[in-house]
Amino acid sequence: MDSNTLNAKSVLRLALLINMLSVGTLMMVMPLGPDLVRDIGLQGEHIGYISGGATFGSAIIGFFLRLS
Repeated sequence: MDSNTLNAKSVLRLALLINMLSVGTLMMVMPLGPDLVRDIGLQGEHIGYISGGATFGSAIIGFFLRLS
């Protein structure tokens, strides 16, 4: 295998990892939406910020784990 093939496989694996983490985060965070709205005092239409933040955090952690 040449280095381009190995590099392409690494990029593909990283993209799949980020996608898996995003879907997993969405499935874990979004059902908590009503509880977060009630307990934190957040407005219902802003619950996407929590989901987006969790997804972004998962992507950043996945990126840093990939570097180590």
